Amino acid sequence: MISFIVGAVMGSFWCVVADRLPLRMNFWSDRSRCSTCQRPLAFYDLIPIISFIALKGNCRHCHQAIPRHIFVAEWIYGLFFCYLFSFSTATLETKLVALVWFTMAFSLSITDWLYQIIDPYLLYPFAIILWAVLLWQRAAFSWWTWLLFFCIYWYGQRHWYFIGDGDLLLFFIWFPWLRWQQIHLLLFLASGTGILYYLLFLFSKRQPPKHLPFVPFLSIGLSACLFL
Repeated sequence: MISFIVGAVMGSFWCVVADRLPLRMNFWSDRSRCSTCQRPLAFYDLIPIISFIALKGNCRHCHQAIPRHIFVAEWIYGLFFCYLFSFSTATLETKLVALVWFTMAFSLSITDWLYQIIDPYLLYPFAIILWAVLLWQRAAFSWWTWLLFFCIYWYGQRHWYFIGDGDLLLFFIWFPWLRWQQIHLLLFLASGTGILYYLLFLFSKRQPPKHLPFVPFLSIGLSACLFL
């Protein structure tokens, strides 16, 4: 239970970072505000999960809906943290790698979902930390995979319009550290869940989004690779 609470708090923090950093807003010292009325929120309005339920998903002041992605993000990171530190039998070193990698994917997923971008202010620091941790752990690195996806990134930037440059760069950063079986699983799950998400719009007779954020679906595939 304690690990879930800690995870929910951390998920709330990373959600704030992912919300504000692409807008170049201060995420460290500025008080949280309602996204609609801009009134500062009291500490009891910021308790992860509990405050959202107590307020029935609406701002205490203007009664407009609180963004649902915050509630979902707190649950996801809380469950991840609870599993990693309460149920997983992996070594501490392996847990550290999973924590850094999942946090990177989690934060980038939120920015991609909200703004359809992969913010370099999040991507590059996380990439440096991830590679440093993996090198410290002496994880297997495939130069052939690195070279292949470097070529794919270089070619895709110039000739492909169906996938964003940020997604290609993420392939280049993540995939050399994964086995080919894991890469296949990641891409299969990412593509499959992305297609299912798109079909939900069609079946519900709603207009599908023009630009589908792909990083959240890549993160689903990555999570399977990290924990299966």
